[in-house]
Amino acid sequence: MTAALYFGVLFCCDELLRLQNNASIAISYFSSTTFHFLSNKFFVYRERTIAAVPLQLVLYLGLVLVNYCLTFLITNGVLFFYRNVYIAVGVAAVTTLGNSHMTMRLLVFRSDRAVPPWLARMFPRGRKEDS
Repeated sequence: MTAALYFGVLFCCDELLRLQNNASIAISYFSSTTFHFLSNKFFVYRERTIAAVPLQLVLYLGLVLVNYCLTFLITNGVLFFYRNVYIAVGVAAVTTLGNSHMTMRLLVFRSDRAVPPWLARMFPRGRKEDS
């Protein structure tokens, strides 16, 4: 579903609005990652704790930043050779998929994770019952 949203927004930005490639990719990337966070939090990992959201957002934003940098580099490299934004985004999506899944499972939505003390003080977590 996230990929369908990604490519749907990309199509609208690229074909209908005729935005520049990097603008189309950025808009579609950030639209789909917002959906990705919410769907994974509530439906995939069934994480209902509202108190954990600030910490999860910080960790997820770090993941988004790393994946966006990878997406930017990969798409521009593929666009240099193939000039097709859909192939470029497809290659980048496949590349970042594994990184996203592993990071979300092992860090972002892991309930028993070891959080650095300075980060835990900034974003105190509530118990699951507090949601």
